[in-house]
Amino acid sequence: MTSPYVQRYARPAIALHWAIALAILAGAVLGLSLEAIPREQRLPWANLHAVLGTLILLLTLARLYVRATHIPPPLYDRDWVIALSKVGHVALYALTLALPVSGLVMWWLRGRGLDLWAFQIPSPLAVNRDAAKLAEEAHEIVFWIGALAVGGHVLAALVHQFVWKDRLLERMRPA
Repeated sequence: MTSPYVQRYARPAIALHWAIALAILAGAVLGLSLEAIPREQRLPWANLHAVLGTLILLLTLARLYVRATHIPPPLYDRDWVIALSKVGHVALYALTLALPVSGLVMWWLRGRGLDLWAFQIPSPLAVNRDAAKLAEEAHEIVFWIGALAVGGHVLAALVHQFVWKDRLLERMRPA
C-alpha cells in the first residue's frame, strides 16, 4: 500500500499525461462523429481529426522521453498489481503510438496531406485505396482495443482511489 507521503510523477509527465488524455478524448469524439457529417462538409473535420492524431503521436513521443529520463515514483502495492500496471502502461503507450500511425498511414494512402493551416505537409505515400482500406480497418481495431485499455486504466485508478483508498491518484494529479 502507499506510504502516508505520496511521491508524485514529474511535472512534465503529469502535463503530458493529461494533454494526451484530452487529445485522445477530442480525437475519439470527432472520429466517431465523422460519419454523421455530410460528405461534402467532412474533409476539414477529418483533417482536424488527423491533426489531433499527429498531436497525440508527438505528445506520446515526448511522454516516452520524459518516462525514460525521469524515474517514476515507486508503486507500493501487491506484486500482481505492479505487474499488471506495467503491462497496462506498455499497452497504453503502444496503442497511443499505433492509433495515430495507422490513421496517418490511412490518410496518406488516400493521397491527403495534413493541412496545418499555416502550412501543409504533403502525403509521403503513393495513393493506394486498397491499402488505405486495410489501414482504416487497423485504425478502427486499434481504436476499440485502445478504448478498452483506457477504460481499464480509468477503472484501475478508481479502484485505487475509492476501494483501496491508497491515494494513488495523487501521483498524477495536476498541481
